[in-house]
Amino acid sequence: MAFRVSAKVDGTLPVRVRDSWRWRILYMRALIDSELAEHQFRVSEKCAAAFREPTTMYHAEKAVDMVAPPRGLSGVIGPEP
Repeated sequence: MAFRVSAKVDGTLPVRVRDSWRWRILYMRALIDSELAEHQFRVSEKCAAAFREPTTMYHAEKAVDMVAPPRGLSGVIGPEP
């Protein structure tokens, strides 16, 4: 639900706002939540890509794991539990 709304709004925003870090964080969070819910909390390629953007945005490539977004996700959905 949140991702559908944010995707709809994303298409109406001026480029300056759509590319702002504040909007990107909100949009990526909605996308990540949507992907995890859709795939029973297994990471899809789309979800893995969405986790990479905040890592770059926060300059967290070398941050300790407890403060960095999840890294090293392969984007491969595992077998059904």
